[in-house]
Amino acid sequence: MSRHWIAMVVFLGGAIVGIGSFARWGVERAAEKEQAESLRAQVAAILGGSHDPAEFPAMEKALSELLREHPENPTILLNLGILQGAQGQIDEAEASFSKVRGLDPQDYDALAELAAIAQLKGKTEAALDLLETIPPGKGRMVDRLRRDPNWIGLRSHPRMKALYEKHGLRPQSERSGSGS
Repeated sequence: MSRHWIAMVVFLGGAIVGIGSFARWGVERAAEKEQAESLRAQVAAILGGSHDPAEFPAMEKALSELLREHPENPTILLNLGILQGAQGQIDEAEASFSKVRGLDPQDYDALAELAAIAQLKGKTEAALDLLETIPPGKGRMVDRLRRDPNWIGLRSHPRMKALYEKHGLRPQSERSGSGS
């Protein structure tokens, strides 16, 4: 299992239940809102805040079962992809994130995860191409640029410097202390 994916599960921690996806899911009626909250609670209960890799297979199984009941729910798919990646199932994770993008083209978390997979596969330029399409304030890019192991090693890359600026950050070398 890649240390990167364990770090990503820890990094995504509180946001792993897909806050943005539910907002974009477009639930309008009270019954749909109630169902969305119920699904969110179910996903949160499955994940339970655990970052123990020994629990990932059981969590993946529970999310897969929930996904069978709600096959077009981007939040379940996003979290399933994260767990798949954490277990080294990179191709499966990539497929899950691609499905999320098919269901919700504005899901920038899924796009950022696809970029991370491209980077893991050694396709840095393709990964940066994907990251550059994420608008400021979307996809939790500030946190990703600050903490994601995929991007920390690329801080001196000219395109990364532009991404830092786009998302209102200064490159690490220009920061003092924890700075912005």
